[in-house]
Amino acid sequence: MADDRRSRGFPIFPTLLIGLGVLLLLQTTGVVEWTAWWTIWRLWPVLIIVLGISIAFGSRMPWLAGTLIALVLIAAVGIGIAISYEPWSGEETVTTLEEPLDGVESVDVNIDLGAGTLVVGSLPANSLNLVEGELRSFSGSEARTLLNRSGDRAELDFSTGGFDFNPFSGNDRRWEVWLSPSPSVSIDLDTGASDLTLDLTDLNVENLTVTAGAADIEILAPRDAGLVNIDIDVGAANVDVVIPELVGARIDADLGLSGLSVDESRFPKSGDVYVSSNFDISANRVYLEIDAGASSVDIR
Repeated sequence: MADDRRSRGFPIFPTLLIGLGVLLLLQTTGVVEWTAWWTIWRLWPVLIIVLGISIAFGSRMPWLAGTLIALVLIAAVGIGIAISYEPWSGEETVTTLEEPLDGVESVDVNIDLGAGTLVVGSLPANSLNLVEGELRSFSGSEARTLLNRSGDRAELDFSTGGFDFNPFSGNDRRWEVWLSPSPSVSIDLDTGASDLTLDLTDLNVENLTVTAGAADIEILAPRDAGLVNIDIDVGAANVDVVIPELVGARIDADLGLSGLSVDESRFPKSGDVYVSSNFDISANRVYLEIDAGASSVDIR
């Protein structure tokens, strides 16, 4: 019996599982930002250290293994806090963008942010530009933009270029993109740990696809764009979707371990979906599909 007790070792995986649960609880209650995952994934080598300690001392001296693991985790938390709040003193680069409309009637916008802050909104109705932008990054990870035109169609790509020498630059990257409300727009957004504000209220958006890891996401759906398809696929995120009054909506959510809050006075549940009473007759409608892991989702 004594040999069995000695061979059990330190319960490393239950401990990590408990820690993960505590972190998710703090995030769903608003104590910790969802973008903290940006910091956490950069500290993944800590898991190797913890596993090595468990293998070396877990069976023979579990008390020592527990003490060392606790010290390592405390140190990791300290490093994480320092990363989150320490400003980066590297050289900032600012990429400005201004492209004329020139008869463009539809545009595909592809955004590969990586990590950081993204704001998307509308230019004034009388603007002669297709897009304006200010993309702030740091040396080694400056923004790259590419615009291709073909008749009345255009494709606009945003991405990060070069090697990111700054391990904290994702916290400081901020892109602001303002689009013309005239052409029809399709947006494909791929990002990691980020803070996203997508104000599509006055844009003529037909399709929006968002793929994100750990993120704070706020989406204001279009109010006068006909049928709009919005597809959101996230891991651990805080998602807030606002659908304008009088706009019909059908909401299909596959949420796994996520929490879902829907304004059922506007979007009553019907089977496995939420559908507004005016969805089939409204001139402006949103079809919203959400696939989320451990997230908090609010739709109103």
